[in-house]
Amino acid sequence: MVASVATRGYAATRVTDLIKLSGVSRRSFYDLFPDKEACFQAVVREIVANSMSLTEEFAGEDGDRSRRRFQALTEIVVGQPAAARLCLLEAYAAGPEALEPLEAARVTLERRLQAGVAESPQRAGMSPEMVSALLGAARRCCRPSAASPSGRARCARLSAPCSTSSPPGRPSPIW
Repeated sequence: MVASVATRGYAATRVTDLIKLSGVSRRSFYDLFPDKEACFQAVVREIVANSMSLTEEFAGEDGDRSRRRFQALTEIVVGQPAAARLCLLEAYAAGPEALEPLEAARVTLERRLQAGVAESPQRAGMSPEMVSALLGAARRCCRPSAASPSGRARCARLSAPCSTSSPPGRPSPIW
């Protein structure tokens, strides 16, 4: 599904394409999924679950878990462009059911980031609304990254300030 959607887009991908790419029989495909939409939704759920597991736990006593989570998320988008395209762009063509796991992941990630911010002395006082706004802005910046190499470079630049601490006397990164 990921390869076909990356090449053709969701709307133009047919079950026949999926069968050819996966090497399964038509009967096997339909034993697993009633239609293309169900297959797409299963793939979205799997990508989201894997991505969220990578942002789940980060050890650290220095209060930078939010920074590490944000960096992990942008690295996923940059490192897996076909999966990012499927989730950040093509899911909108697949309808509201395909978007449900993405929305649930956004809510979970936002909570995790807010918890990390709350435990960070450097970010004391940052409101939950600010965390939500920053996550929304990052999502808006990374969405086009799913479509082009220049967009992926832009998304990678978002995580660059997250990967290092600030030099003495300079303000810390937002995350």
